Amino acid sequence: MRKSVFNKFWEQSVKVRRNLKSWHDDKISALSIDLIQKRVAKSGFDRVVSAPLTLIDDDKFGYKPITDGVVQKVTTQIATEFETPPQSEIYANDVEIIIKDGKYFYLAEKE
Repeated sequence: MRKSVFNKFWEQSVKVRRNLKSWHDDKISALSIDLIQKRVAKSGFDRVVSAPLTLIDDDKFGYKPITDGVVQKVTTQIATEFETPPQSEIYANDVEIIIKDGKYFYLAEKE
């Protein structure tokens, strides 16, 4: 029973990771984000104002920088995916939990 619950939650976790990667891929494409050069294409009013300058140097005037922290978070989220659940026997062993005065005590082995 416990392992089937774990597998159910594992499958849901994998599905969420895939959806997150898909969402990032869509946003990267839609917003013209370049994670390697850490920049995003200007849009809206900024794009209109800088349009004449992009004729001189598009790389310099056509993009805004992205912080290293944002690049690191996005890269981590789109790269990490687990296809198989970790093999662990921790769920195969019975445990005993005692509740006393609102505190929980975990006993690894029954005596």
